[in-house]
Amino acid sequence: MAAATLGLVCATLVGGPIARVLIERNHLEPRDPDADPVVGVGFGSKAQAGLDYVGFMQAMVMVHIAIIVGYGLHQVILETGIRLPLFVPCLIVGILIANLQPVLFPKLPEVRGTPVLALISDGSFHRFCYRNPTQTRRQRMNCL
Repeated sequence: MAAATLGLVCATLVGGPIARVLIERNHLEPRDPDADPVVGVGFGSKAQAGLDYVGFMQAMVMVHIAIIVGYGLHQVILETGIRLPLFVPCLIVGILIANLQPVLFPKLPEVRGTPVLALISDGSFHRFCYRNPTQTRRQRMNCL
């Protein structure tokens, strides 16, 4: 996990300056400078799960659906002989839910990119990271 994080940090540090040089060298400009950005989460775009008990429950339902379907997908993957950590299929299912939910269920409020999902994710990370009270401080820091 640390190697993957280091790879992402290095890619960001190297990729940004390289992209800037390529954009400046080729004199690239946006087609429509007044258009909204296509990358990122827009502000005030659609109904989203709020930071209250209803939004919390909506986010938890989506998280549990991702876990349940991901667990089933993990069993199917194991039967093929491929060994993956359990979180990988759950992560894939979560990504699919986040991207397909607005298309398949447009009337449901979006959970992706909401403060309540960030709260659940952060709490889960810290819970799993610090689950063993007998760990040394160094072992806990390796989780980060």
